[in-house]
Amino acid sequence: MHLLCLNIGELLLPLWHGQLKCDPTDKKDSWDWATLVNNTWIEHGKLVAEVTKHFSSFFHHPPRNPVEKISSGYKATEYWLYIFGLGPGFFRAVLPKKYWRNVCKLVHGGRILMQRSINSAQVREAHSFLIQFVEEFKHLYYQWRPDRLHFC
Repeated sequence: MHLLCLNIGELLLPLWHGQLKCDPTDKKDSWDWATLVNNTWIEHGKLVAEVTKHFSSFFHHPPRNPVEKISSGYKATEYWLYIFGLGPGFFRAVLPKKYWRNVCKLVHGGRILMQRSINSAQVREAHSFLIQFVEEFKHLYYQWRPDRLHFC
């Protein structure tokens, strides 16, 4: 869980926030996926914080406001609930459709893998969705550009 949640969170959120380092040959203003910026990011964080109070005490670490807390010790369970739980609903409002659909494939595959038990058909389904996510990620973000290799 730590590997999947933390690494994915540390890649996707800086991309969508326009904070990932880029080479001088790449221009952040050309990143049409960097939509979690300025007031959109602040409002998005408020929504995440607002929904947290509706989580039952069963959840170890409901996600805190990412604007305020993501760089100060966000826990793996927070990333999981933020990206794989709340993400599809919250990101739909802020990401262009092609990026939102891509992250939904990641979420679908990840949710299958995190079940307590899965059968072989579910393993194949998760594998298919995760491969689709990776292939689309390369097409959408990396775009086979050497100056974006660190995105992968």
